[in-house]
Amino acid sequence: MAKAIIQDNFFSNFNNIKDSFKKIPLYDLKTYNKNISTKPENWPGKRSANIFKINPFLFNLIIKEMYENLVKFYHQI
Repeated sequence: MAKAIIQDNFFSNFNNIKDSFKKIPLYDLKTYNKNISTKPENWPGKRSANIFKINPFLFNLIIKEMYENLVKFYHQI
């Protein structure tokens, strides 16, 4: 089993973007399968549509933060 990497304060500016996360619509399984998915899916809880489609800015910010945090992590090893 792979080890998890936990990064505190992953987003350097989370207070500025947290409302963007709250605006992302979440769907239960039935609604997601009816309106979003191209094939029947089965999972618990709620889920959003693909973030790169519904909020490209937020998607790119997540990718940027992932890259920067991974670079910092691997330079510590």
